[in-house]
Amino acid sequence: MKKSKKLLQYLLNVLPHINIVLAVTMLTFFVVDRYNRAMSFIDNDITKWMLCVFCVTVLAEAILTVIYRRMITREQNAAIDADQRKRSNSSERCD
Repeated sequence: MKKSKKLLQYLLNVLPHINIVLAVTMLTFFVVDRYNRAMSFIDNDITKWMLCVFCVTVLAEAILTVIYRRMITREQNAAIDADQRKRSNSSERCD
């Protein structure tokens, strides 16, 4: 579980940077293509593959973020439950 959590944190640290680079590149291609259509940046196979990779990395980041947040929430809930059980056990002893 610890290795998978470390990998998840690593991916959540790296994926946003990859997505920023791909998004800026795609936006640059879009702007350049608007000014000079002869360069045909948007209607290029490389650009289409970059768009595909961008979509996959954004999707992966979103899924991993949801998984990570759920994992953290479960850990927090487990800690709260343990604390509540501990308090209820100690209050029963006092009675």
